[in-house]
Amino acid sequence: MLFRIIAALFAVTVLTISTAAAEGRRVALVIGQNAYPGGGAAKAGLPVLYNSRNDAARLSKLLGANGFDVISCDGKSPGCLDLDRKGMLAALSKLEASAKGADMALVFFAGHGLATDEGNILTPTDAKLDCATGAVTQGIPVERFMAATAPAKHKLMILDACRDNPIGDVCPGLKGKKLAFTRIEAGALQNFLLVTSTQFGQQALDGPKGQHSPFATALFQALEKNPAIYFEQVMNEVARATYEAAKKQDGFEQIPGKVVGGAAPADCLAGKGCVGDVRMAALAREMETLAAESAAAKADATGVRAIIANDEKARGKPYTPEERTKRVAELGAIMAGFGASGDPLRQEARRLIDAGQVPAGQAKLDEALDAEEKAAAEAERLVAEKKKAAARSARDLAVLSRGSNVGKAADYYKRATGLDPSDAQTWDDYARAAVDAGRLGEAKTSFEQAAMKARENGNDRLRYWATLGLGDVAVEQGSLPSARRLYETAVAIVGPLAKSAEGKTDAGSLGWQRDLSVSYNKVGDVLVAQGNLPEALKAFRDSLAITEKLAKADPASFGLHGSAMTSGWQRDLSVSQEKIGDVLVAQGNLPDALKAFKDSLAIADKLAKADPASFGLHGSAMTSVWQRDLSVSYIKVGDVLVAQGNLPDALKAFKDSLAIREKLTKADPGNAGWQRDVAISNERIGDIASKHGDTAQAKAAFERALGAYETLVARNPGDLP
Repeated sequence: MLFRIIAALFAVTVLTISTAAAEGRRVALVIGQNAYPGGGAAKAGLPVLYNSRNDAARLSKLLGANGFDVISCDGKSPGCLDLDRKGMLAALSKLEASAKGADMALVFFAGHGLATDEGNILTPTDAKLDCATGAVTQGIPVERFMAATAPAKHKLMILDACRDNPIGDVCPGLKGKKLAFTRIEAGALQNFLLVTSTQFGQQALDGPKGQHSPFATALFQALEKNPAIYFEQVMNEVARATYEAAKKQDGFEQIPGKVVGGAAPADCLAGKGCVGDVRMAALAREMETLAAESAAAKADATGVRAIIANDEKARGKPYTPEERTKRVAELGAIMAGFGASGDPLRQEARRLIDAGQVPAGQAKLDEALDAEEKAAAEAERLVAEKKKAAARSARDLAVLSRGSNVGKAADYYKRATGLDPSDAQTWDDYARAAVDAGRLGEAKTSFEQAAMKARENGNDRLRYWATLGLGDVAVEQGSLPSARRLYETAVAIVGPLAKSAEGKTDAGSLGWQRDLSVSYNKVGDVLVAQGNLPEALKAFRDSLAITEKLAKADPASFGLHGSAMTSGWQRDLSVSQEKIGDVLVAQGNLPDALKAFKDSLAIADKLAKADPASFGLHGSAMTSVWQRDLSVSYIKVGDVLVAQGNLPDALKAFKDSLAIREKLTKADPGNAGWQRDVAISNERIGDIASKHGDTAQAKAAFERALGAYETLVARNPGDLP
């Protein structure tokens, strides 16, 4: 029984020792400095503070209650208050010795902390400030405090310094000089956390007299409320509370800072059972963002002041209050924009302006502008090239689709114009495909674009053909006045060009002449539709006169060795004579009409004989055109002869027409146009045979006409009305 009791006691003892070892030894140096002497002499002391001792005393008590060994400098109570340089160095030596083998070494300093030429310092009560130079003597570098914590496994430094910037109070001549900490680095320290009561380069409030600083108040409340939360996370809550408390004091902005060496110390106020807190961890990002924005805003304010000073120097006079307010607002906006930019040049411009180097900052912005313009131009060039390539693909697809699906071809042309809207030819191609697809609204718009783009590009020929296209659309839409106006506009475009080309025999000059003749024919067609036969006859004769000149200028024979252009002029002559003949018929002038039709027939006959290829598959592409023109001329002549009562000659003309058309149909049985022409010629023959009383011939002719129509209907049932 006794053995069991001893064994149990031994186990408890071992467990207690193990637990203590696991929790580790923790030491703290807590310093509070109020008794700065102030001054007014050339070498003044720093101004007195009122809350630092209170802050240090309360924290010493809190740490001691949670297992920290808090160093006592007076041998009576924990903590160190109002230390001069000698006392502060002695306290650091005690800390360094105590930190050896300790699990945690904590330093808290409440007092004046300054940035000097020698670095960042914490000040004993006997520190001196040179009012001539701003130099501070007797201070102790922050790095000395950091070194004192180094022997411990985990290190935590809390600096509630940079208290109400003191220099203006003791040295009025140096008012405005900044003494706040510059950035402190962890260096080689690991498991190290440094917390400052404000951001580097900024000021911290001391708080109402006889109480605690805003930072210390937030620190005590957060630690007491969250003793088991890791120090590093609790400090996020401290930062948030400090910021909110400082804001209530006339909008003052104070955001505590944090520096971590390696990993943050894995310890908490309680020293055991430490855990993380998701909400407090999330506060870190929020406070980092807030600090960055605050630092940027303060820097930007400096930059705005520098710009205004530069402005007023250039103006030779200060801004009025109203002008200054407006100028500050617009400058603040652009400085904030620089901060949001990821462009290194704009960021550098912002830094230079914040440093007061306004011209240098403007030069950087000029560099940024040049670079942006160059990049934008290159981007536009690449986009334009890609769009042009895509437009080419769309045009290629349109050409491929045109023969089988003209609607799809129009769609491809439409896409091409969207990709490359500056190309006049694409607009014209789109318009013509749209006409063939029966989409007259699109055709009209596209011809208008083609005409406009061609005019902008100085392409008179395309502008002319686009204007003719608009006239053709107007005819299809039944708007004859608009069609006439557009055709006359085409005449006005091409007329001066044709006139300047008179006497020239190059293809371009002859082309202008032919274009003018085409325009006159278009005008004449509209005048016929409007019933204005005299004006129509004049237009057709004007066209004929031009075509006759062209034919004489290119008098090659009609044989196979004649030029392609020669055949074109001759066909134009035939068409013009035919149009003149139609008007003369309508005017009742049958003799002159017959002459015009015979002249047309003679030309068509020559063209057909000049290209006498068989009507089989080996015939030329133009063979069918010449032959059909000839067959139409025979019909025209025959109709006038019938009107004159010359039925025998009329019958011969109709039979000559039929012979040609039957050959065309035999060569291309599937051509609906040829079938229809055969039916028409047989109808004409049947009519004359009936008038002669030749019933058998009339019946045979009408039966042939009926057979042609039946074949036509069987092959094209969709064409029935």
